[in-house]
Amino acid sequence: MDSLNIEIQLSAIFSEVDVRTYYQGESLKKKDADFSCIQTSSDDYDTLRTPIETALNNINGRLIKRVWDFKWSVDEAALNIELIPHNRIPPHADKVVLLLKKAIFDYIVNYVCYEWFLMVNPELAPIPEKRSEALMWDVVKFIGMISGMIRRRATDLAGI
Repeated sequence: MDSLNIEIQLSAIFSEVDVRTYYQGESLKKKDADFSCIQTSSDDYDTLRTPIETALNNINGRLIKRVWDFKWSVDEAALNIELIPHNRIPPHADKVVLLLKKAIFDYIVNYVCYEWFLMVNPELAPIPEKRSEALMWDVVKFIGMISGMIRRRATDLAGI
């Protein structure tokens, strides 16, 4: 079976998390200087690796029945995803893989921000939590575009 591979640089994830927490912290520092604690930096990257792995497990759990196999690994510089769709890989898969990569990236960044806010200031956690389900739906939607159509035979709905 053919596999599709996605590589996302950890530096890109950390950079996006830094930007989001920076702007959140800056907007709140106008009211209270103590909100600077929510801004991430390179000192926090070891702590942020665990939520990245949790986000990947969440994606894996959602895709168990939608793909033949979903493997991921995180090394020092990047996260690597290998995915084998059901049936066949359609001719337009390369375009959808780019969309899927962006959807996975967005979900991971949002999830990491959510976990970070839970640690440093729990009252801010609902902000990224509200987006989480919509971002996961994008991942599932793009997986559906890669895996082939599943034809089901007609039934009489158990005699109804």
